[in-house]
Amino acid sequence: MNERSRTQLEKLLAYHAQGIFGLEEAANQIATLATVEDAGEMLAYVPEPLQSAVRSELVREASRFVGGECLQPEDSPFEIVGTSYKENYYGKIARTLLVTESHHDRPQLSVVCLPSFEPEWALLLLDVKRVGFMLSLRTAKSPIWPPERTEEVDVDNVRVKIDDALADGMKVAWEKMMRRVRHALPSSVVLDGVSYHFSFRAAAGRTHSPHPETAPGRLVELSHALRAYVEASDAARSAIRNSVLVNVEWFRQLA
Repeated sequence: MNERSRTQLEKLLAYHAQGIFGLEEAANQIATLATVEDAGEMLAYVPEPLQSAVRSELVREASRFVGGECLQPEDSPFEIVGTSYKENYYGKIARTLLVTESHHDRPQLSVVCLPSFEPEWALLLLDVKRVGFMLSLRTAKSPIWPPERTEEVDVDNVRVKIDDALADGMKVAWEKMMRRVRHALPSSVVLDGVSYHFSFRAAAGRTHSPHPETAPGRLVELSHALRAYVEASDAARSAIRNSVLVNVEWFRQLA
């Protein structure tokens, strides 16, 4: 267990001792913090009866991962300034797709889609001063990858106003999935496919070509439905909105 994890664990234990976190909440937070490498050491550090609750939570989360039901954690890569190959790419994504038009645009959540062989796109929910909620869809006209490309990539930018019910539903779905962010079990490196990076407030999580019947798969489906909503004609949006709200209801029922 590294120093950062130990500090976070001690803070969670203190919150539990002070009554800020109950048994269930503390166990959930500690299980979220644990990784495959340090789960045993972390468990030994936790006193009873909390230890038993954490053990049960770890077993439950392991079963979720077997079924691919969680997003994997990440510090939002689009906020990292670096010189590595991947950091250069993420930096170009941020400069191209995650920009807003005005300081009045307050991003609430986002999804960034990075296909292997197609142009990248990003969808942001914005709270715009004196306007309300808007969806902003920015789609690269040609792939931003590879990062050593020197020419600027043109972007299609579409913004549509949405009602509070749709915006609130998006927040529910994203928040539910951020609570399900867990470290993945060891796996082989995935080269092709589509990666999705989600953010909500200070939390971020990712998934790669998830199975459509899993929770990450449903979040991907919702993201594509919201993209279709932005791109649709006014006449077609009503039906898509209804489909989106049905999808959102599934997330409301998600444990």
